[in-house]
Parts: sequence; structure tokens; C-alpha cells
Amino acid sequence: MGDSESTEYTFLEYVNMRLVMIYTEDTDFSGETPGMGDSESTDRTVRTDSTGNANYVQVTFTMGPQYQPNTLGGSDLIPLDSVRAGRGTFFDSTSLEHLCTDYTDDATFGLYSFDGDVSDFNDMVGQDCGPKSAMCASPDTVPDQFVSFNIPLGFEVFDGQASSQLNNNIFVDFVVNAIDTDARDKDVTNPNGGQAPWQMKTTLTASIPIVDGGINIFCDGFTAKTDLKDVANVDIVVGSAADKEELTRLRILQDIASTDLDVVASSRIDTPSIESGLMTLVIKGNESYFDLVGNTGVTVELEDVITIHVMEDNGSGEDTTVAGQVLTLLRAPPDDNTNTTGLITDGYNLNGAFMFTIDRESQRAHLEPRSALTDICPFNPPRP
Repeated sequence: MGDSESTEYTFLEYVNMRLVMIYTEDTDFSGETPGMGDSESTDRTVRTDSTGNANYVQVTFTMGPQYQPNTLGGSDLIPLDSVRAGRGTFFDSTSLEHLCTDYTDDATFGLYSFDGDVSDFNDMVGQDCGPKSAMCASPDTVPDQFVSFNIPLGFEVFDGQASSQLNNNIFVDFVVNAIDTDARDKDVTNPNGGQAPWQMKTTLTASIPIVDGGINIFCDGFTAKTDLKDVANVDIVVGSAADKEELTRLRILQDIASTDLDVVASSRIDTPSIESGLMTLVIKGNESYFDLVGNTGVTVELEDVITIHVMEDNGSGEDTTVAGQVLTLLRAPPDDNTNTTGLITDGYNLNGAFMFTIDRESQRAHLEPRSALTDICPFNPPRP
């Protein structure tokens, strides 16, 4: 935030400004924003679409404790017909527009060609994720001596305007009309002749540059997802090898993380190794992922491993039934544990068999079996 002001005399203090941008909320991150078409998206990410964003400028200032709004004769602290705003490199009074007059007349409004309907603007400001700020609302009282005034600018006014050279600015200009309560009891012979010292007026002229990081954005959202098969390939090596030559003779089940749980025929796994009962899980990073910009220093770490062992009896009997039940659980769809209020903090269900439990304090997630799985397969069963 930043501001500048120019007045020869003023009873205002601590003048400040901020720029506000509001997007149309994306409630499902399906890749489309309702009524807006495709969202901004890249591979494995979806971000709220910024098209049609609404913009306004907020001006705040304080007054001394003896000053109150001048509402005599239907006047306001900030007369709306005095409120003007514009965009440019230098202040140019002739290019400023009476935005509050157009806004309160329920007309199409907005700076220059960045105009739109008042109802559309109000709908965006009033979203659950929005600031819900009142526009062009001059306060009747200022009990804390703090004044906040919002001037609607229109739509997409800030797009493509951010400059480190500070050559794109928003300008505002309006009258502040107050009463000095300490001077009101003095005798007045000719108020219209300037002999009413308790009537105070000043013009506030201020500006703020449009810069990267200098805009308050509401209703922006970003979601990203990466599956294991996008990051790494997973193999299982059966047996052990002393060197590369022996490794080539072992049975290797390749790319087991991308099977999508397809049905495969049961078969005996043989391997030319003295340790044929040894299985090694190999996780190999996907070069195309780790070479992406921003992924420098990223590594693959194995956090948790859970294995399911079903001791089949020649493909028949009770164990075969258990194997079918387990496969059904593994094929169950995932559940991200969200509802209308957002993320439920007890974890993420990968399928019917496994889930991630989330530790918010340590910012870690751990793989655990779900109760449906432990009901048919005891977890860490004791030796017989």
C-alpha cells in the first residue's frame, strides 16, 4: 500500500489507500469457473480464473476528535458528486470520472472502457469469499474518528498495469465536509460570507501506484495435485543380486504403481536366487518431473509402507474370499474428506482400504489401514 496527498490546509491525518481486486469464486476447481469458461490451469494445477475481476480503491483517514460529519441541509461528510477517480501516469483533473454518481444511479459505471453493471459488481463484492464492503457510503458518524471510503473503479482496471517504474497510478479526488464542534458555539453574523468558523471543508487528492504485490486479492484460489506415477516409477525386485549381471537374471515386476488396480491372473513368482523370498521395493524418480523449474533439491522419500499378505490355498477356500474382499476395498473411489465448510481434518481416504491421517502441527501425513481392512485382515497379527 502507498499514498500521496496534496492540500494547502487540511484537518485530515494519516491518509492511506489500498487497491482491491475480487475474482469470481471457484467452488469446485473442476477446471471451469461458473459462467467464465476454462480457468487458468497448467498440468496438475487449477487456479481461479481472473477474467472479469472487479476492482475498487479504499481511502482511509482520521480526523481530530472535535470534527464530525456535516449533515446539515442533506449534506454528507463526503459529497458523492465530488468523488472522482482516474488512472494514469500523472494527475490530470480533466480525465477523472464521477464514479460514485454513476454507481449510485444504478447505471453502467467504470473507469474509461473498464465498465460494467452495478449489479454484477455488487454480486462479486458480496460473495462469501469477498470483502462485502459498501461502495460510495459516506458515514453519518465517526465515533472512533476513523473514516474508510470505497470507490468502485469497474472491471479489470489493474490488469497488465503493474509497473516497477511507478508510472501507472490510481488517482482520487473528493471533498471532505465536516463540523468543528469546538467552534460551533461562537457567534455567527454571516455564515454565507465565510463567518462560520465551525464549517470545515477540504479537498483530498491522493494517488497509489499499481505494482506487483500491491493489490489485495479476494476469492483467489489454487489447487494442485500430483500422483505417485507422475513423480516416480515403482518396481519390485524378487531375490538378491551381488552385481549388475546377477540383477539382470532376477524377476523384476516393473511399474507396479500405474496398474490402476487392473485384474491380473495369479501366478507363482520364481527367481534364480538363493533368497527367492526376499522382495525389494525400488522407487525411481521420474526425470521429467525432477527437471522441472522449481523442483531443484526435491527428493523422493519413503514415509510409510503397508503390505497385505493373503495366504491362498490353491486358489480356493476362505482365503480366496478374503482376497476378493480386499480387492473390492482397493478399488473403492477416493474421498478427499471435504464438505460445504471445507476440508475435514481427519485425513484423506485413498480407497476403501487405506487412508492418510494428517498431523497439522507437524505438517505430515501418515498412511494407515482403514477399519474395513483391519476387520478382515488383522493389522500386525501375532505369530501363531
